[in-house]
Parts: sequence; C-alpha cells; structure tokens
Amino acid sequence: MADSDTTGSTAAMRRDLVEDELFDKASQLFAEKGFAGTTLQDIASAVGMSRPSLYRYVRSKEELLERVVRDVTETAGNLVDEVLCENAETPDVQLRRLIVSMVELVGSNPAEYRLLAQNESSLPSELAARHRSTRHKVLEAVTGVISEGQRQARFSPVDPRTAALSIIAMWNSVALWHHSDNLTTIARDIGEMGVRSISVPEHSAGSTPHELIALARETLDRLEVTIPAADHPHG
Repeated sequence: MADSDTTGSTAAMRRDLVEDELFDKASQLFAEKGFAGTTLQDIASAVGMSRPSLYRYVRSKEELLERVVRDVTETAGNLVDEVLCENAETPDVQLRRLIVSMVELVGSNPAEYRLLAQNESSLPSELAARHRSTRHKVLEAVTGVISEGQRQARFSPVDPRTAALSIIAMWNSVALWHHSDNLTTIARDIGEMGVRSISVPEHSAGSTPHELIALARETLDRLEVTIPAADHPHG
C-alpha cells in the first residue's frame, strides 16, 4: 500500500512539474508571438514533447491562457488584500510595502505580465472581465492609501487616482526591462521612489519665513483645486 501511495505521489509531482513548464513556456510564447500567432505545436516543441503528448496535459491554447490570466489576477488580488490587512504604521509605509510587493510579483513573472499587456484586447470576454476586475481592485487600493496619506498630510494634494495610475504603471514596466537577479534591491528602490514622488517635502529648519509662507500658500491652492465646487464655502 505504501509503495502504491509513493508511486502515485511521484507521478503527481512529475505531472505538476511538466504542467508548470508548459504554462511558463506558453506564457513566453504568447508574449513573444501573440496568442493568435502561437500554436500548440510551438508550445509542444518548446518543452520538447510531441503534440499528441501535449494533449495529456492540456486540451487547447485557451486552457493555457486561462490558467496564465487566472494565476496572475488571483495572485495580484490576494497580494493587495494581504498588504492592506497588515497593521502598517502609516500610509507611506503601507504604500511602500504595496509597491515593493507588486514589483517583486511582476519581476518574478515578466512573461505573464507582458502577455497581459500585449494581448489584453484579444482576451476572451470572461478572462478580460476577470482581468479588468483585478485591475480595478488594485487601482482602488492604491488610490485609497494615497487618499488616506493626504488626509494625514503625509502626501501632497495631487489627484489620488492620477498618482495611483502612475505608480501602477511604474511597477508594471518592470516586466519590460528587468533581466537581472537583484529584484529585491530594485523593488526596494522603486518603492522608495514611488513614495517620495508624492510625499510632502521635508523642509530644513533653515527655511526662511517667506519660503514657508510660499509653501503654505502653494499647498492651500493645490488643496482647494481638489475640493468640489459645491463644497467651497463661498460657492
């Protein structure tokens, strides 16, 4: 009985390894040649097996694409939930953790993210809807953290959604150029740059009164722009 269990476990592990390689190669080919331009034979050749053997693991290109999209979207959504559930001390700490985590995710799966970026318009409707839902969730999360940082006067009074979109574009771009092993350092640096790009400037104790007054006026002007007209006291 034990030998039978061991044999079954070994076979399952082998199948998992083959499937993981299949999905990795498929992601790379989809990103390089496009989904429409990639055939099952291309994928079979990339993993060194015949097309009939490939059918033991997958039935179609669509099945491979669905797994890629599902894995990317679910992982990103879960990661955002984890970061938001952490007891971060301040919004800037939370935003930094979110950026670092997403950079590491994108940098670890560049082919998958290039695939989504290049083939989004041609995704089947169900997969496209799932992808849009996750993108919206991530955007709302980043926008919310930035808005809270503004309420605490830690972030500049820029448009929160514009700032969030810019930060998301920054971490998505990692899929296009990251080819090194120092992903941890890159993630840390991008996290720092992302937070500093919207943080309220720290002025030295040597600032003159005129400089401080000018900064206060500039901040008030920028804050006023963000207030809806109906909420203005003299509107």
